[in-house]
Amino acid sequence: MLTFLVYGAIVVIGPLLMYFSLSLRDLVLSRFGIVGVSALLSIPLMLRGFTGTDSLQYYTLYQYGSYLWERENSIERGYSFLMDASHAMRLSAYGFFFVIAFLTICMFMITLNTVKGCINIYASCFYFITCFYFNMFNISRQMLAVSFVIFGLVLLSKDNIIPSIICFAVGSLMHVSAVIAFLSIAIYYLLKKCNNKVVVSVTLLIVLVFIFNRRLLADLAGMLFNTVYYSGYFAAETVTTRRIISKMIINAPLILLLLLNLKRKRDVRFLSLVALVGIFLTTMGDATGRIGLNFSAVGIVAYGMALQEDVVFNAGRSSIRKEPLTVLFLLYCFAIFMMNTVFGHYGEVIPYMPFFPPQPA
Repeated sequence: MLTFLVYGAIVVIGPLLMYFSLSLRDLVLSRFGIVGVSALLSIPLMLRGFTGTDSLQYYTLYQYGSYLWERENSIERGYSFLMDASHAMRLSAYGFFFVIAFLTICMFMITLNTVKGCINIYASCFYFITCFYFNMFNISRQMLAVSFVIFGLVLLSKDNIIPSIICFAVGSLMHVSAVIAFLSIAIYYLLKKCNNKVVVSVTLLIVLVFIFNRRLLADLAGMLFNTVYYSGYFAAETVTTRRIISKMIINAPLILLLLLNLKRKRDVRFLSLVALVGIFLTTMGDATGRIGLNFSAVGIVAYGMALQEDVVFNAGRSSIRKEPLTVLFLLYCFAIFMMNTVFGHYGEVIPYMPFFPPQPA
């Protein structure tokens, strides 16, 4: 019952709170709204306890130090800095979880606020809540990195190169997988200088070659991230061609929206192409999908752009009204949430088990 009440409230109320705070025209009120909503949505994440497969791991890491972190890769310096700062402020594990959640949600909302004039705000907020918010119960460290990457991608689409590089660097300091974001700079310049159809076709073809050649992708991951942790996942037996194709079929509505976006302005084309690359990478599933998460998450912006206006195709002779398309998109997002989070138990965020056991005196 607690799980139903908490998660139901988040799915219903969360997008509305985000929408109203982002829709405020008064700059000061909007900023207060972003801070307030970010803080409110951080509370369930702060109190999550054993909810999520990695929560106990992060709790142990914060309480007892990184020497108990039994993985091939070390803790990134940015995340270590946040732990040290939280320890210096004498925050408990709950306080630290709140800081991580607040920074993550706030960065996502700042990103949406940056582009709110050209997106369907509610659709973007609903997509964030149903398809990304619940990941923070599990992979909170990477979601913090992703939030900086997405902001950097939006800045890059607006030709703000140096600020975007800074965002990518900060994200990489939180989670090593964010290093992949630097590849988007090459995509941006190719779209800017070369024939767009050629760039899109070649980019997607290269990605498809990599995901269907797992050994090649495993070697690339080992080189990029300087660790065998992710390369081992890519080479795993569980990553099969059948699994990749089934994931692509499930993601077909999102892929279609992004393909339609490729006919629009350059900034929209860039963000949509990056999101497509991310979706293709995430089709490998489970832990391997986390690499693509750094790109697929920009769909929070790209889908909002797609649903901001009627979809025109067939050389302008045909169109689909944005209102029914938005309704279908919201239903699809809810179905994905139910399939992955509720029935699929991804990340073990069900049931909601708040609070850790009390510490000995």
